[in-house]
Amino acid sequence: MVNLNTNDKKVPEVVIKRLPRYYRYLDELDKEGKTRISSTALSKKMGVTAS
Repeated sequence: MVNLNTNDKKVPEVVIKRLPRYYRYLDELDKEGKTRISSTALSKKMGVTAS
Protein backbone atom coordinates (compact mmCIF):
# COMPACT_ATOMS: atom_id res chain seq x y z
CA MET A 1 0.00 0.00 0.00
CA VAL A 2 1.02 3.57 -0.55
CA ASN A 3 0.97 6.03 2.34
CA LEU A 4 0.08 9.52 1.16
CA ASN A 5 0.77 10.99 4.61
CA THR A 6 -2.80 12.23 4.88
CA ASN A 7 -3.89 11.29 8.37
CA ASP A 8 -1.99 8.02 7.84
CA LYS A 9 -4.67 6.70 5.47
CA LYS A 10 -3.35 4.18 2.99
CA VAL A 11 -4.42 3.91 -0.63
CA PRO A 12 -4.29 0.33 -1.93
CA GLU A 13 -1.81 -0.19 -4.76
CA VAL A 14 -4.58 -1.66 -6.95
CA VAL A 15 -6.49 1.64 -6.72
CA ILE A 16 -3.44 3.64 -7.73
CA LYS A 17 -2.85 1.37 -10.71
CA ARG A 18 -6.47 1.89 -11.83
CA LEU A 19 -6.28 5.68 -11.87
CA PRO A 20 -4.87 6.03 -15.42
CA ARG A 21 -7.73 3.89 -16.77
CA TYR A 22 -10.29 6.03 -14.96
CA TYR A 23 -8.65 9.18 -16.28
CA ARG A 24 -8.69 7.96 -19.89
CA TYR A 25 -12.33 6.91 -19.71
CA LEU A 26 -13.44 10.10 -18.00
CA ASP A 27 -11.50 12.11 -20.58
CA GLU A 28 -13.44 10.28 -23.33
CA LEU A 29 -16.73 11.13 -21.63
CA ASP A 30 -15.68 14.76 -21.34
CA LYS A 31 -14.90 14.91 -25.07
CA GLU A 32 -18.39 13.53 -25.72
CA GLY A 33 -19.83 16.38 -23.66
CA LYS A 34 -20.92 14.18 -20.77
CA THR A 35 -20.47 15.74 -17.36
CA ARG A 36 -21.88 13.03 -15.08
CA ILE A 37 -21.72 9.26 -14.71
CA SER A 38 -23.01 7.04 -11.95
CA SER A 39 -20.59 4.88 -10.00
CA THR A 40 -22.59 1.86 -11.21
CA ALA A 41 -22.16 2.79 -14.88
CA LEU A 42 -18.49 3.62 -14.36
CA SER A 43 -17.82 0.35 -12.56
CA LYS A 44 -19.51 -1.65 -15.33
CA LYS A 45 -17.41 0.08 -17.98
CA MET A 46 -14.21 -0.40 -15.98
CA GLY A 47 -14.98 -3.96 -14.91
CA VAL A 48 -14.69 -3.22 -11.19
CA THR A 49 -17.14 -3.11 -8.30
CA ALA A 50 -18.96 0.14 -7.51
CA SER A 51 -18.43 1.63 -4.09
